[in-house]
Amino acid sequence: MEKLFVILLAVTTLQPFSISATSACADIDLVLNQEKTKPPACRCYAQHQPFLKVSTAIQTDQLNSWIGCTELTMPGIVHALTSFNKTIETNIWIWNSFLTIIPPNMFDQIRPRVLSIENSSLSIIKAGALTSVSPFVHTLILKNNIIKSIDKNVFDNLNSLKHFDVSGNKLSTLSRTMKDSFPAVEEFILNDNHISMIEDGFFDNLGRLKKLNLANNRLQALGKDTFKGLVNLEYLNLKGNLLKTINSSTFGYLKKLETLHLDGNALISIDLSDLRSLKKLFINSNHIESFKDIKLSKLTNLVYLNVDDNDITAIDNLDLVTLKESPKLRYISFAQNNISTVSPKAFEHVKELKVLSFTGNNIVSIGGYESFLKPLKSLETLLLSKNLIESVDKSDFDGLRGLKNLALDFNNISDIMENTFDGINLEKMFINRNDLNKLPDGIFDHLEKTLKVVDLSDNPWSTLCKDSKLSLWIGRIGKANVPSGDITNLMSKCIEEENVENEKTSLIITVIASILAFLCLVILVAIGFLYYDNQKHPLPMNTQLKHLPSDLIKLVNEFKRKRGIAIHEAELKAAELKAKKPIIRPLSTIYETDNLLVDPAESIPLEEVASTNDAPGTFNNVV
Repeated sequence: MEKLFVILLAVTTLQPFSISATSACADIDLVLNQEKTKPPACRCYAQHQPFLKVSTAIQTDQLNSWIGCTELTMPGIVHALTSFNKTIETNIWIWNSFLTIIPPNMFDQIRPRVLSIENSSLSIIKAGALTSVSPFVHTLILKNNIIKSIDKNVFDNLNSLKHFDVSGNKLSTLSRTMKDSFPAVEEFILNDNHISMIEDGFFDNLGRLKKLNLANNRLQALGKDTFKGLVNLEYLNLKGNLLKTINSSTFGYLKKLETLHLDGNALISIDLSDLRSLKKLFINSNHIESFKDIKLSKLTNLVYLNVDDNDITAIDNLDLVTLKESPKLRYISFAQNNISTVSPKAFEHVKELKVLSFTGNNIVSIGGYESFLKPLKSLETLLLSKNLIESVDKSDFDGLRGLKNLALDFNNISDIMENTFDGINLEKMFINRNDLNKLPDGIFDHLEKTLKVVDLSDNPWSTLCKDSKLSLWIGRIGKANVPSGDITNLMSKCIEEENVENEKTSLIITVIASILAFLCLVILVAIGFLYYDNQKHPLPMNTQLKHLPSDLIKLVNEFKRKRGIAIHEAELKAAELKAKKPIIRPLSTIYETDNLLVDPAESIPLEEVASTNDAPGTFNNVV
């Protein structure tokens, strides 16, 4: 309901303006179409016409109709604009025509708020040509013509002029004779001319000027009084000139300056001091070789500093020491330099940085426990793309609890240590275009809830398809996975390789099983053949066998038996002898063993018994 109310309010608010513009255009077109035999040279447009959206000539909030003239020569345009018999309030836009001269009295019957003549080869503005419109015009646009100089009195009495755009012409000098022409101007656009000289005093009476654009001209030097009088200037663009040095007095009068563009010059040194309102400073695309050549002191409100595309090779510990006087500094960019080393304490003086960029340098290592990032506890965005970094470790980012955006793409990183990102709640992470082939398990698991964008593409992942944890993690983050390269193709390729590997394994198992089955079949056939052959030709039972160990046992037992017989016969013979010759023993021997009954002198040795009974053939011939 709230949105519907806003829409209805907008429609009801704009409707009177639309009706008013349509009504005004109807009256204007009646005059422009008086000559029925020719197509009208100009026509009226309501403010809501689409073409007005792309033009700079729409800066008006008072008039809702436009007289537009295009693709015409000067006589046709002059005739159309002088055909009114009374004055009308409307804006004028002439574009893509051939209006080389603005003659006097051309706009006598028009009271425009905006007068725009663009891309029309305009080169000469006659004195008095703008006199009739001078009290009414607050926006004058003469861009993309061929104006080389401006006569002294051409812009006299343009006391209501606030926006003056004369860009894209061929002006070469800004003469102080024009200093009284437009005292109320707030925006002066002079970019893309041939300006090489600004006379001292040109800006003396432009105390209301807030925005000055002198980009892409041919200025080689600026004096200490060049910008004298611009006490309210907030924006100054000197981009794309030929300046070589800036000293501390150059901008001494610009006490309210907030944005300064010095990029795209030939600067080798800069000295800026006491610009206490300055918030944004661009000194990129110059020839500065060391940050020691940049002296920035007492810039108490500086927030943004761009030093991209210079020739700096190192950032030393004391290079940024003067920036300690800029407590609001939040953004520094050193992109596209030749920096290979950054000292560990280089950023001790700018601890409150939120954004730091070293994109496109030659940094090999962040520093580990000597990391130059250690002082930057408030850092939120770190851009290290397109360097030569080979590995990253937890100590590189230790303490960066607030880091949200990390760009490490286009490096030579082959190793990311375990726990590198612990304690960091990243929202955007880019590590594409490196030399990574694997990652520690679960290294990104804690980032699932915070990550909004991650790019892991264009790395030589050798185990990504086998690393189920990483694959599952990529699936879980869903739309946050935004690859700029072929990570999806790599995944499908890995799946195909796994299928091929599985097919190879299955083939090997099949071959081995077939060989084993064949061997089993051969063994069974051999066993069957032997069984069949044994049944057909049985082994004879009376076949003499060789002596076996069991035969030896039989021989030993036979020997024992014969020896026992011999001993028994010897004992019988001894008993007979005793019977013939009794033995008288003492009483003490009654209790002795039975062995004492045998007379030792009459006993026969075992050897004699063996020799006596060992007749030829009795032992050796036993089968």
